[in-house]
Amino acid sequence: MSEPRRALPVVSVVVLAIASGGLACGTTPPDPSGQPRSASDPLDDAAGDLVARPPSRGKVRGGERMRRTVTWPEADTRSVEAYESLDARSREAVDLAPVPVLVPALAEALDERKVMQGPEWAAFWGRRETAESTVTITVNASRMARVYPGVTPKPGPHTLRGKEAFVSRNEGIWSATWIEHGVAYDLGLECAPVDAPPCDDQAGVEALAEGLVYVGGRGPEPKQEQEVER
Repeated sequence: MSEPRRALPVVSVVVLAIASGGLACGTTPPDPSGQPRSASDPLDDAAGDLVARPPSRGKVRGGERMRRTVTWPEADTRSVEAYESLDARSREAVDLAPVPVLVPALAEALDERKVMQGPEWAAFWGRRETAESTVTITVNASRMARVYPGVTPKPGPHTLRGKEAFVSRNEGIWSATWIEHGVAYDLGLECAPVDAPPCDDQAGVEALAEGLVYVGGRGPEPKQEQEVER
């Protein structure tokens, strides 16, 4: 019997990849026509089944990109208020998104709120500026993963939104990643100055993650691809 194939999610840092120099505080949101880049952080794959794109040749190979099966939230969990706070272009992006779109609740005061989407991903970008600091928030979601035969994903040491998660800080930017609805989510929090609230403590990014609300997406699609053996 062949070994089971497990999946490592492709956590697409969409917004950072679209902008040529990354999203620093004070920048404008990226052009939604860009493409997300992928990473290979090992996350728990228990939240969603995998569906394979037709292989270019032969059987599934290690590291092949796979499409996860998305589990859509109930319609009555959708925050209509947060959806209606978006501009027309962002609402259209939400309606076309192939994954459930999560954004900060309106209680998180932001001067700008933008949503973008692509064939396999969706992304939120938000910013607020005060005399004391600038805060930039990104939420990236991807339904893609990579399959590595015999590889067991490492569980995240933290818990966010009831899911195993990874929380880290690199060059002053907080990042939290987890799997929810069968989708890989990557939350970014950046401040200028770097230790301005809420970036002065890990609790800031954790509270931001817990407060994310579902604003929509295009919903379930008919299964057309071959399911991966597990």
